[in-house]
Amino acid sequence: MGSSHIRRHLAAAAGLAMLVTLTGCSSDSVASGGDITLTVATFSDFGYKPLIAAYEKSHPGITVKERVSQLDQHHNSLATQLASGSGAADVVAVEEGYLPKFRQLTDKFTNLADYGALRRKNEYLPYKWSQATADQGKFVIGYGTDVGGLAICYRRDLFHQAGLPTDREDVGKLWSTWDDYFKAGDTFRAKVKDHAWFDSAGNVFSAMMNQTEIGFFDRSDSYVADTNPAVRKSFSAASEAAADGQSANLVPFSQQWNAGI
Repeated sequence: MGSSHIRRHLAAAAGLAMLVTLTGCSSDSVASGGDITLTVATFSDFGYKPLIAAYEKSHPGITVKERVSQLDQHHNSLATQLASGSGAADVVAVEEGYLPKFRQLTDKFTNLADYGALRRKNEYLPYKWSQATADQGKFVIGYGTDVGGLAICYRRDLFHQAGLPTDREDVGKLWSTWDDYFKAGDTFRAKVKDHAWFDSAGNVFSAMMNQTEIGFFDRSDSYVADTNPAVRKSFSAASEAAADGQSANLVPFSQQWNAGI
């Protein structure tokens, strides 16, 4: 798009991230001499450096700057920036759990459908595409960056120490429910005292909520977390497991969490 359009556009990513666009909160898109500086804000390192280098090479006169912060700080700052109308980056990462909140602010966004986004709809899984749309799909807030499939990585040596199966197929049969998962964690912790079962109670809680049909918001984006029994059940299960010593108590996307991963 031309520089006149870039000056009044902001974009944001959800993640399981989504690239979504907002209307003019950035204060530094246009640099001196007519060159353009675009700012990309993410929660943790998204691995965009090679993409940025390639983009700058193919778009002379455009410089891209990265702004990286932690998950909660990142989204809280974005909410403040949207409310004040200034300070947001041009491209902003939004984790998918925060999308219902931002989907209600379509007046802050640029409709990507006006720029041909609907032609790309078939490139995405239906549920991923719908996460960043509003007005019955006519308003396209952004593009998904990943689908975030749920998987388990485990240490064979520690599973062996705990007396648990170590073959991947057998491990896959250990639990078919979250209750079974936490029971396996109890078995693990009984034998392996110096290692946690999972990284973060928050991440486990998020995974549990991502598997519920209705979470914090209903299908009309109305907040229902205070009345939805699935929220209380998932929160109680994850927090009880953490209290039992299953969690490493790492803050998701923090430096310590990245090092642990």
